[in-house]
Amino acid sequence: MNNRNNINEELKTIAPLLNDISRQPVQSVPEGYFEHFSVQIPETAAPVVKMLQVRKWMGYAAAALVAGILVTAGFIFTDKDVQRFNYEQYSRIDVPAEMNKLSDDELQSYLAAATVLSGAGHAGSTASEEINDAITQETASLTQVSDESLEQFFSEHTGSINLK
Repeated sequence: MNNRNNINEELKTIAPLLNDISRQPVQSVPEGYFEHFSVQIPETAAPVVKMLQVRKWMGYAAAALVAGILVTAGFIFTDKDVQRFNYEQYSRIDVPAEMNKLSDDELQSYLAAATVLSGAGHAGSTASEEINDAITQETASLTQVSDESLEQFFSEHTGSINLK
């Protein structure tokens, strides 16, 4: 009982309004309500409908919706900085004309690197020696061709070109 008095004193100091509230139940039922209460019970029971099929379908629909949102967000946020490859720009390049712009030193260094990377070089010789040998053989075979036959070849394939 002493403990209850302490609680009441503490309530008076902290929240006097709470201490003044009535402790009677707020909701009440009128006297004799349940004696005169009548409910009509149906003669046949209502059929039971199972809702499990709908709940299962709703779970799949929610999962598909979340997956769709994630995939769409992934495409939106990852494709912003991707640069598209311009095929038209590279399809208009005249490869023989661009190759003629390269110097012999650049071509030789490219062929040397390509030979080394492909592993086609022989163990006893270097790639640059092989390239030099190939160039010398080509120039030697060209010196055996006469100027008239060269002019005839160029005139047949490219029109009239004066080589002299």
